[in-house]
Amino acid sequence: MNPHSILVELQSRRVLNTDKYLSMEKDRSSFSHTLLQDIQDRGREAVIGLWECLYMLKKDRPHPNLLAVLDEITQRGDRLVGQILLDELGHSLTPRAERYSEKAQTTSDGED
Repeated sequence: MNPHSILVELQSRRVLNTDKYLSMEKDRSSFSHTLLQDIQDRGREAVIGLWECLYMLKKDRPHPNLLAVLDEITQRGDRLVGQILLDELGHSLTPRAERYSEKAQTTSDGED
């Protein structure tokens, strides 16, 4: 899917100013990461605006990649955020394991 069509839709709905993303369109990984982070940082209204844009694009210009992503989110949405956080941050430690980890870090910091 062409990132430009997402930017046009976001701009037309005034979800956010898309000027800064125009130079990123060729680097899709950086583009998508930055766009989603900015949407998240702007809060609930921006997230809703993004969803509206994606569903409008689905209706007007159904692209196989967009359809697959929306289908996955629809099917796994309740677990998707948790999976993304696990992928980014790893497993969370129990309070006891966290204390041991902090103690080990403090001890090893003095040995360098």
